[in-house]
Formats: sequence, C-alpha cells, structure tokens
Amino acid sequence: MYYLKNYNSLSIICAILLASEISCSELANKGIEPCGLDPNYVVYYEDVVKVVNDPNILLVDVRTVEEVRKTGKIPSSINIPVQQLRETFVNMSEDEFKQRYNRTKPTFSDNIIVYCQSGRRATTAFYHMVDLGFTKVKVYLGSWSDWSRRHH
Repeated sequence: MYYLKNYNSLSIICAILLASEISCSELANKGIEPCGLDPNYVVYYEDVVKVVNDPNILLVDVRTVEEVRKTGKIPSSINIPVQQLRETFVNMSEDEFKQRYNRTKPTFSDNIIVYCQSGRRATTAFYHMVDLGFTKVKVYLGSWSDWSRRHH
C-alpha cells in the first residue's frame, strides 16, 4: 500500500507489471509501450552492443546480486539492485562509489542505461532514477533475457 500512496499512476502500472507474468520486452514486441515509457527512453540490443565499454555511458544491472552471480551480466555493467538505487546514488560518496564499482559516480546529467532480467524492474528503476533527478536514463527493454539469448 505504501508504494501506491507515494508514486504516480505510471509507477502503479509498473508495480502491477512486476507482479504479473508479462515482461516489458513481450509488451514491446506487441507494440505496447510498457508503463507508458516514451520510446525516446528505450534502447534495444543494437543500441546496447554499441555502448559496451563506453566510459561515457553507465550500464546498470538492477537484478539481485544472486541473479547476476548465477547468470552473468553485460560486459562493463555494474550491479546495483533496484532496492539499493537511492542508497547508492544519493548516499554513497564519490570515493566509495569509485572504490566499489571502479567507475566515477555519475552526475544527474550522465548517460545511464538500466536493465534487469526481462525489463520490468529496469522500468521501475528508470522511474526511481528520474525521481532522484537523473535526466539521461534509458531502459534496455530486452534486458538480460535478450542479451543472453543473443550471446549463447
């Protein structure tokens, strides 16, 4: 209930998607923009493969540490579970961020791409990041399921 009281209607739709069996990538394949995401804030495999190892773009895997440990991650991405986004991006010092992730802590205007297993948590992460003040966040809708399918 707390989630529903403190977030807008788009976040409520995201919460419903999180509880459903439908992935954001499945919705996108049907021509439906999940959670009302503007297509300008969505990236696909072809976009992500071009920016792997680009120091100007931060790829953030928002799955749990255990999920990443079991399946792997997109090269050059860092793992910050969706539940830890606020703590990491707001409360963590620049030095601590650099030490933990071997990357400079992003500013609110840096380019960030979030992904998860199937796009649902990444969409939620997108809204959290925007709420925190980040202005150049995008969602990889296919997320790890799309990436791993193309790399195995």
